[in-house]
Amino acid sequence: MTAANGLGALAAYTRLVATAFAQQAGFVPTVGGPASPSVDTGGGADPPVTAPTAPGARTPTAAPTRPPSDVPSPIQPSVDVPTVFTKAAHSISAGLMLPFAVLASLVFTLIAIVIHAISSARATSSLQRRLAQATVESRNRT
Repeated sequence: MTAANGLGALAAYTRLVATAFAQQAGFVPTVGGPASPSVDTGGGADPPVTAPTAPGARTPTAAPTRPPSDVPSPIQPSVDVPTVFTKAAHSISAGLMLPFAVLASLVFTLIAIVIHAISSARATSSLQRRLAQATVESRNRT
């Protein structure tokens, strides 16, 4: 992320956020607006908890430094949204696809019914022929 590849503003914002995080400043710089800390409303928050120290040891205190509120954010978001219209497209073949598909399904259904009827007729005649042969053979045995 450098200015050479067009990401200088993003790099500057990243550095600003990293600095605020490292300082534990309690705010996140906004994108496109001034970098200002969050406002403390004084809602009765608990006092900060500190670690116990040995007698005579110094307690380090560091006041968080916040960037001035008049520094503008390095990133200015663009809100330009291009309006794109798609040219109206009309296709005769696309309009005929549904009727063609319905007609094809009806034809294939009719073919399936005819094949089923023919196979049933053959199976029935084959069964009748076998039964007739079985009857003739049983009469010849007796």
